[in-house]
Amino acid sequence: MRRRLDLAASLIVRPEVLFLDEPTAGLDPRGRTEVWNAVRSLVGGGTTELLTTQYLEEADQLADRISLVDHGRVIADGTADQLKAQVGGDRIDVVVHSEPVGGWRTPGT
Repeated sequence: MRRRLDLAASLIVRPEVLFLDEPTAGLDPRGRTEVWNAVRSLVGGGTTELLTTQYLEEADQLADRISLVDHGRVIADGTADQLKAQVGGDRIDVVVHSEPVGGWRTPGT
C-alpha cells in the first residue's frame, strides 16, 4: 500500500518529468496493469518518464528507448526491437516426446 500511495502522490500533479524506480515491484498483476496504464496516460499527455526496472516486459511496455546498465556503465542502448535483434538471433527448439525414442525403456517396464 505504501508503494501505491507514493506512486499516486507522484501522478496527481502531472509532472513534466517523472522518475520511477521499480514502480511495480511487489504488485499483483492487476496493480501492475493499473500502474502501466497511469504511466501511459501521463506520457501521452507530455510527461517524460525515466524508469528503472529489472522487468524486461515492463521496459518493453513503457519505454520508447532502453539503456541497459551494468556496474554503472551503459552496455546497450536502443529501442526494445533494436535490443531484441542484437540478442535474439539463435534459437533452439526442444521437443519432448511422450514415448521413448530408440527402444529406451524406464526400469521395470
